[in-house]
Amino acid sequence: MFSCWVTLMNRAEAYLACCPGAETPMGRLVCNGLRHVASHAGEFDREIHPDPLLQKHFLETLTSLCACAGKNAGEQGRVCVADSWLSLFEDLALFVRERALRSSALWPVETKLLQYFESSDEWRSDAPTLVGWMYWYGLPRRIKNKSLERR
Repeated sequence: MFSCWVTLMNRAEAYLACCPGAETPMGRLVCNGLRHVASHAGEFDREIHPDPLLQKHFLETLTSLCACAGKNAGEQGRVCVADSWLSLFEDLALFVRERALRSSALWPVETKLLQYFESSDEWRSDAPTLVGWMYWYGLPRRIKNKSLERR
């Protein structure tokens, strides 16, 4: 999955790096995260369980962002970028969280991404959001169930 999207991730990261918001903490994490996942796509392919909904969301966000970049879309492009920061951050957080649950060795960019996510009030473990639920409960259950199946 990730190996197929390296070009899209690189294009999206290059576009976002020049957009308003790139210098915010989340902006830096998204740009660094996209660059990191693109650079280690094979590793992510091996360690991340295919989740059709999450894959679709990530791909659609990358694709729409790259389309906006290609058109120099003015106001539409600014809206596209504003929506993309949060969407990409949440997707990256879930990918890295799953990797963290499967591996004890994290790269510094992954650790920073998870720390930012976990320290935010937006995604507290008791917050009623789908992304928060997946991060705190869904992914750990998936990993635990997979490890029990192997026994």
